[in-house]
Amino acid sequence: MTILEQIMTQTFFPQYPELSALSGALLNIHPSEILEYPGRFLYSGLSTLRQEGKYYLLGHNPGVNLKDYENPAGDTLPNPGVNSKKKYHSLRKDIIKTTERRDDYCAYIDEDDWNPQSKMQRGVLALCDAVAIHPRKMCASNIFFERSKGKPNKKWNDPRIYWPVHEEVLKLIKPDCIFVMGDDFKLLIELLNSLSKGASGFVCKESKESGHANWRCHFAEGQYMKKTLRVIGFPHLSTYSLSSNPAVQKWIVEKLSGK
Repeated sequence: MTILEQIMTQTFFPQYPELSALSGALLNIHPSEILEYPGRFLYSGLSTLRQEGKYYLLGHNPGVNLKDYENPAGDTLPNPGVNSKKKYHSLRKDIIKTTERRDDYCAYIDEDDWNPQSKMQRGVLALCDAVAIHPRKMCASNIFFERSKGKPNKKWNDPRIYWPVHEEVLKLIKPDCIFVMGDDFKLLIELLNSLSKGASGFVCKESKESGHANWRCHFAEGQYMKKTLRVIGFPHLSTYSLSSNPAVQKWIVEKLSGK
């Protein structure tokens, strides 16, 4: 589907009517200019949205190590603060590209940016191994969709902009647990308690040393859509070696089992 066709049909996923509400939430992101700037929505394949899944993995926002961005017309948007020549797609184009990738796509396996030497890849694979799920079956995204070198643009650094999309994802996959990387555990709990319909009682019940410096892991539990939903936070896997901390892996499994 061309970008013009997508705009005219007002849906990102015309072949999947079950994703119509999700498509609507993406199209209704406000301000809409966010869709035309570099961004990313999904790191997994569409199959992870079309069936119930155990887990939802969230980072902060898509990072960059590049200089030039590609917009839907194929032009470039300069970003002098980043030093590289590669181009990134706009958020709109990236969402459309999810329909062109294999159904069980997994960025941590299929993309060159994630190689066997990548700490991020090793961390995601260690997490999947610990909780007994194939990486291709783990739905993965970020709280913020705008791509940036550091924190998102101040205009768009409001999680409420993106939360309606996450709400639709949660309705689709009905996870048992949300894994959140980095410093966003508290933010995620606040979003669930304040913005999510059918969510209540999310509080941090336990914190644990991560095994690295003073970084900590956190566990919360609450009710979402009449079922128990757990939230487990740990340091960002791009800098934290989960594969080197089996005690944390064991702790995650225990929290998932209700211990």
